[in-house]
Amino acid sequence: MPTLLRILGYRVQIFTNDHSPPHVHVEKTSGPSCVFELNCPRGPLRLRTVKGRMSDRTIARLAELIEPEIERLCREWRTIHG
Repeated sequence: MPTLLRILGYRVQIFTNDHSPPHVHVEKTSGPSCVFELNCPRGPLRLRTVKGRMSDRTIARLAELIEPEIERLCREWRTIHG
C-alpha cells in the first residue's frame, strides 16, 4: 500500500488489494483513520468512514489539503487497479 501523501502526520494511501469506487485511506499509526472517496476524475472528495476519534475540524482540514491532489490520486488509483 503506497503512501502517496503525508499531511498533518497522516498517511494518505491507496491499498493495492482494494475495491471500487476509487478512494484513499488516511491514517496515523495506531491512531484514527478515515476514508475519502475520490469521485474521479476531479472530485469532490466525499467522506465515507471514520474510525477512532477524529474531530470534524481535522477531517475538514485533511479534505482541504487532499482536494488539490484528486487528479493525481485518481491517476495513481488507475495505475494500481487498472
